Amino acid sequence: MKKNEGSGEKDTFTLYQSEIDHHERKKREQKKKRQRRVRLQIFLMAILPFVLLVTAVIVRRYVPSGKRIEPAEYFAGQIAEASADEPVSREEVVSELQGDHLAVVLEDTVDSRTAWMRSGELYLNYEMVREVLNGRMVMDEDSKTLLFTTPLELYEILPDEKTYLVEGEEHESTQEILLVQNGEYYLWAPFLQEHTNVEILPGEAGCHVLIRYRWETVSRAETKHKTVLRSGAGIKYPIVSDLETGTKVTLLEDYGKWYRAVSQDGMIGYVQKKRLSDAVQETDTSAFEEPVYTSVMLDQKVRLVWHGMDTTDGNAYLDHVTEKMTGINVISPTWFFLSDNEGHFTSLADRGYVRKAHRKGLQVWGLVSNFSSQISTYEILRSRAARKTLEESLLAEALECEMDGINVDLEAITEDSAPGYLQFMRELSILCRRNQLILSVDVPVPMPFNLYYDRKELGTVADYVIVMGYDEHYYGSEAGTVASLAFEENGITASLEEVPKEKLVSGIPFYTRVWYTWTNEDGSEGVESEVIPMYKVNAYTEGRDVEKVWDESASQYLVSWTDSDGTYCRIWVEDEESLSLKAELINRYELGGFAAWSLTDEKDSVWALLEEIVQG
Repeated sequence: MKKNEGSGEKDTFTLYQSEIDHHERKKREQKKKRQRRVRLQIFLMAILPFVLLVTAVIVRRYVPSGKRIEPAEYFAGQIAEASADEPVSREEVVSELQGDHLAVVLEDTVDSRTAWMRSGELYLNYEMVREVLNGRMVMDEDSKTLLFTTPLELYEILPDEKTYLVEGEEHESTQEILLVQNGEYYLWAPFLQEHTNVEILPGEAGCHVLIRYRWETVSRAETKHKTVLRSGAGIKYPIVSDLETGTKVTLLEDYGKWYRAVSQDGMIGYVQKKRLSDAVQETDTSAFEEPVYTSVMLDQKVRLVWHGMDTTDGNAYLDHVTEKMTGINVISPTWFFLSDNEGHFTSLADRGYVRKAHRKGLQVWGLVSNFSSQISTYEILRSRAARKTLEESLLAEALECEMDGINVDLEAITEDSAPGYLQFMRELSILCRRNQLILSVDVPVPMPFNLYYDRKELGTVADYVIVMGYDEHYYGSEAGTVASLAFEENGITASLEEVPKEKLVSGIPFYTRVWYTWTNEDGSEGVESEVIPMYKVNAYTEGRDVEKVWDESASQYLVSWTDSDGTYCRIWVEDEESLSLKAELINRYELGGFAAWSLTDEKDSVWALLEEIVQG
């Protein structure tokens, strides 16, 4: 067969053209790729700020901060916050915490006062100890001595010395118990722990201590995973401390997804709920044995009447003034009158009176009072020397006259006198307890202006606390009843919040007041009053055109009349009916008894009435 001569050239051309086409296609594809890359680059460049912004937002919102706050800085901030009333330099506090001072965590609160680490021994700020941990440790500023009372002993500790006194006997300590630094007192921690129900734990951070003292039921949880405490309720707050898996924390407040909590070594911060197990209630306990304040008490309710006298002649009338008296088991003569600021007093005490009262089946509790313008109750109570003179003299009189008890009637105690007053009662209670004398104390009805009376402590150291449920209105006040039923009852219920019911005695009046009201020439109103015994009320109203109505607000009869000179006269009457209502409160609240002011003011009928109502 004859070969086609032109076919080879055609095939070669076709192949060549195909290669050209392939190359052009490849160039076009590469160009497109370059264009796509450029477009992609342009797109990426365009969205990069947005991506960076979104990434920043995600990091800012969802990635936990690893920043840490140094413990000294953290506690310095807490101390500065606690010292808001008396601002402190945060820098100075940091310097202290990096030196020989430690922050103090009281359960779940950083105190404004630091502790002092001296030669490896921990000393706590005295003011903090007194205010929070043990109020029975009291500085006597006159003698610069720390006084500490137990039920039966008085400690006297001088600063910067290892020797101290217990009931006058010298003892030696391995360390100074009390030190002074920059004008502040510091108490050796082991001495505090020996006498106080506290636990002191060193913090792992090395710049704080944790003090546990409440011993109550708290809410706790365990960490499910390793986590951290932060300085605020959010993952961006600095880390306060690390928490290992299984670490217990005490829960303080709920912040939604977070708890404010305190670690076992006293670091306070915030932890995520999801990192914790379910909360459980735990009751903290302590092996410390609290001191036992035993009381000398009657085996029946107290039925006391005060016997007012201002001269020794009053002792001779005991038979006469008690001739018709029944149902009473204690008589309290007003025998001791403070006479100077050194703790001396005038005494009307008489052993013959006591022996005669004993034959009548009566105990005798001699009363000491401060009703004298020649003395300063504050000066007497603030001085250890004056208190000691008063206490030892009262004990000597009580033992010499064979008294059964002492009744303390120091009235109008001011807030600045209150610490010395309480210390006096503590010290006197030691002498009475050791000599089996009953110690009772008369206090006013609790009011917002007199809450500085530490009735809880008085109810601990004294055998009986007598709430004086009278003088609701007094000379110089507006006209009103001496003792409404509500006033008496409010005094009882408020006192029971701090005083055990078996120790609380209700003070009731055997007197009232007559009130005189008139209009002065300038149109102002004049008001005066005078005390009258309850038996004299009829003598005041006899022969007058008297209006008598029952005053529901006072639970008493109110009698009134107008004298010939236009003076308007009123008496809120204390009688059998009003007195019986007050006496019934003693049974209702299961109190320790009653005390009546005062003998010879009563009506003869009250003895049988009180004896019938107040039993036990």
